[in-house]
Amino acid sequence: MAGEHGCWWKSNYYEGSVGVPMVARLPGVIPAGSESAEICNLMDLGPTLVDLAGASPMPQTDGESLWPLLQGETDDRRRGETFSEHGPTANDAPSRMIRRGRWKLYKYADDTPPVLFDLESDPEELHDRAGETELADLRQQLLRALYQGWDPDFVRRDCAAQAGDMRLLTAWGSTVQPLHADTLPVPEGAEQVERR
Repeated sequence: MAGEHGCWWKSNYYEGSVGVPMVARLPGVIPAGSESAEICNLMDLGPTLVDLAGASPMPQTDGESLWPLLQGETDDRRRGETFSEHGPTANDAPSRMIRRGRWKLYKYADDTPPVLFDLESDPEELHDRAGETELADLRQQLLRALYQGWDPDFVRRDCAAQAGDMRLLTAWGSTVQPLHADTLPVPEGAEQVERR
């Protein structure tokens, strides 16, 4: 984000932050000039590369291979939804977003009301529709899906523990004052690539 909606960087749920384009090229396999509006997640990249390599699927992964889509096929296994999360910052509670089809809802784990956008009729995300009575059922469905498997209290505790670890590492760095970030010597031969 570069100032849209008054936001900078990527710590928000607007499409300029969470929407990341992907470009793929494999002549003779991926149809040239093809496009897809399929909802994907970064977690899909690992299974896609494994699928492309012809390897066995990765165990216990949340992502789905994009390989069928890249070849121009349809894939009925795709859920048509994705999630994004932010841990708590100094001023904000943990938050989570769900994108399902044309709808995007996000919610902070506090008393802030949810925000709901219809990306089809409002791609610039200017009109929050969460308060509209006729969308109450949709809002509740998305909120249930958003909270399923998400524990904001665990996120708070985990982020607090990580912040404690970071304070400890910062104190260590201040005391030791390493000459540069990577103070360990590279083991002999470690940078050689085995060629077959």
